[in-house]
Amino acid sequence: MKLFHLLIASALVAGAAAGEAQREVRVRETAGGPMIHVDGQAVPPRMFWGRSGSRRYPIGTEWTPFTLTFTPPADTARGTVHLRFDKPASGRTQLRNFSLAENGKPFATGMERAFDGDAAFAKTWKIWPPKNDYVHTFSNGVCSVELHPWRLPGTDPDYHFYSHFMRFRKGAVYTLRFEARGETCRWILPGVYDVGPSGVHTQLPLSASADMPDTLLSTARKAADAGVDFVSYGIPEIWKKDGDDFTAFDALTDSLIKVNPNVLLIPRVSVNAPKWWLEQNPEHRMQYAAEHAHITGRGVWGHGLRPDMATVSSRPYRAAAVAYITRFVRHMMEKYPRNFAGIHPTGQNTSEWFYFDSWNKMNGYDPQTLAAFRAWTGDPSAEVPSVSARLAGENERHLLDPVTQRRCIEFNRFQQQEMTDFVAELARACRAATEGRKLVVFFYGYAWEFAAHRYGPANSGHYGMENLLKKANGSIDILCSPISYFDRAFCGSAPNMSAGETVMRNGVLWLNEDDTRTHLDHRSEAYVQEGTLVTLPQSRSVMLRNTAQEAIRGFGSWWMDLPGMGWYDSKELWDVQRGLMPLERKMLTRTAPFTPEIALIQDEESMIQVAGKANPVNGGLVSRARGAVNRCGAPHGQYLLFDVCQKPLTAKLQVFQSCWSLSDAKIDALARQRETHPAMRVWCWAPGWRDNEGVPDLARMTRLTGFRFKPLAKPVDQALFTVADAKPEEILERFPDGSPSVVVRRHGAGADAFVSKPELTAPLLHRLAALAGVHLYLPENEVGKATLWATRIRDGVCVLEVQAMEDATLHLRLPSAQPIRDAISGQPLGSGPVLPLKLAQGETRVLLAE
Repeated sequence: MKLFHLLIASALVAGAAAGEAQREVRVRETAGGPMIHVDGQAVPPRMFWGRSGSRRYPIGTEWTPFTLTFTPPADTARGTVHLRFDKPASGRTQLRNFSLAENGKPFATGMERAFDGDAAFAKTWKIWPPKNDYVHTFSNGVCSVELHPWRLPGTDPDYHFYSHFMRFRKGAVYTLRFEARGETCRWILPGVYDVGPSGVHTQLPLSASADMPDTLLSTARKAADAGVDFVSYGIPEIWKKDGDDFTAFDALTDSLIKVNPNVLLIPRVSVNAPKWWLEQNPEHRMQYAAEHAHITGRGVWGHGLRPDMATVSSRPYRAAAVAYITRFVRHMMEKYPRNFAGIHPTGQNTSEWFYFDSWNKMNGYDPQTLAAFRAWTGDPSAEVPSVSARLAGENERHLLDPVTQRRCIEFNRFQQQEMTDFVAELARACRAATEGRKLVVFFYGYAWEFAAHRYGPANSGHYGMENLLKKANGSIDILCSPISYFDRAFCGSAPNMSAGETVMRNGVLWLNEDDTRTHLDHRSEAYVQEGTLVTLPQSRSVMLRNTAQEAIRGFGSWWMDLPGMGWYDSKELWDVQRGLMPLERKMLTRTAPFTPEIALIQDEESMIQVAGKANPVNGGLVSRARGAVNRCGAPHGQYLLFDVCQKPLTAKLQVFQSCWSLSDAKIDALARQRETHPAMRVWCWAPGWRDNEGVPDLARMTRLTGFRFKPLAKPVDQALFTVADAKPEEILERFPDGSPSVVVRRHGAGADAFVSKPELTAPLLHRLAALAGVHLYLPENEVGKATLWATRIRDGVCVLEVQAMEDATLHLRLPSAQPIRDAISGQPLGSGPVLPLKLAQGETRVLLAE
């Protein structure tokens, strides 16, 4: 009978879509780089990402009434109401007059009496945490919740009440009412959930016309008003044991289309194996090393050594995931041909295709991974290396030993390939199912973000970009990541996690996920990692900074309301995007891609040979260097070495951050470029020290760089080498013992520099850039006072974005004497070649010269 109903539903979908041509939405190459095209027309790559939810609502000292309205898209056997409270600051919140109605008639009448005392409360509500650090008392039908600081500093207790399961009927209108007040101005977060068979909590969409609107629908409407039609969104559970269930998903999608008939939808679809699949196939779960059994505490998922996550090395799981995403895409193609813009398959940790819980544990100890590793090596007796072997490194614990830890290096390579082979397989399936007409989007490639990973960069699985681009074979339109969680605050620089410019040079659009916590998150002061913004002006300045930077680099972006709590549900925030739209349209006419004069270059193979606990080297040299280069006075790009070897750069300053393990082919390619493509090449720490098998050789370093090296008599600050043949005039900086630490040597039209310490600072980069002939927009005495990005749109038209790190009058050095105006307001500001610009701390301006 169920099959009959599915067949009827499919026929109805096909009939509804009859006569509607598929809208084509793809990334196409242009003179200005990869751009999104809708039915052949280039469009700005700006988007909104959201999920159904309710915003946090402030509570005053007087009783305030609240109304929550929702209509379940399907019968719900395990519905539950949640009430979340302010985080750990002490204080009292009071509640009264709870009621829940179905189609205007009383429903779950126990709620109305739940605050009569402990026994009545227990019949309707439960509390979390169960061993509570808050106290609830009752008096005259009023529940008083006394909050106390959480016993573990830095943790998130997620205080809330949640109701016992209730049955909600499809199509019925439910209205939840209550009143609340607080001793001081606090907040409360209500929500209604459908708890699936796998325990997944799906928030039921709220009516957009209710007093407490669904944040996804409300924000999508504001985005559309600002000219942003692309919406990516979280979806309900579909992949179920008894067949795919699109009922709730279709209802949500229909609601988005009702809000904006022109919406272009990119659903984010998890292909992680559902719990029922893992119960049927327990041997296909991931497994961590036994050494991690003791790990508990903040940030640890708490799933023990066998989490609810399939290993990517499981071929049956891969096949099931590919089949599911294919079915999902076909459903979208049939039911939503005009609004379906693309598909974003996600998986593993936080849906971002790095190994699950890899921040805290090392994986690979399940039988599926072992079998795949043995097949990959061709050695039936190969074993996955132990945790102690994978962590221990020589030379200040930085690099794995090529002899004693050969298996560790091999396993690291294997893990990158396993992850990217699976992602590429999914990409090819999506391209086929969409008939080449829709965007295919993936997270991947956080090469700078994972550089200082405490278990080694390779533990993430994100160092296989070369393999991914090759195996995907043109099946990926967009690769993306969040903006870096390093240096993203109000007076930060919003660094990129990945080699965005390499991705763009390979015909794929790079996109930044901007999950900045705006002032609309009332917990902002507790979340420095996501950027602490506590006022509307701060939020507007940061969103302008981030979006203008992305526009200049040609990147896409979506503003992400990560928890579905209304972080971007504000016309004043979307006015930032609206103000940028004229510039965005100019960017569609650019005659060349973003080609900065400074390049940061990283080698994936070198990063694979890094041991765990290598933070002192990779932290300063690779990860934190992004903040330094963003403050050096000129824009930069990020590249991977395989790309640079294949297609030489024109950048005048090329900084090779992690190139200590290079093949002969790469050394030969770079040696040729030193002769044929003049530039200043900055070689860091231990350039070319090892071949791909990890064998050290000082002669290789000389062959690559032209310098003759010798080991330091005593390593200083993780530095290992100095230049043995440096002339006095070539030495920019020295170690305390007089040995050269920074050396610059001219040869022909180019130059080479060596930086011995694993650290790059803004003043050093500014100095090297000046020697290389880079156009520096800030003078030396203003380095560090601002972050800055600039590009040429076409001849005679340039755009520049700048944010002040402190109150300052900057003296911007522009390429010409053209008139300069504010790109948003149109206000004339003066002309070049030097433009004085007074800025307050954190103020962002976007300038246009034409």
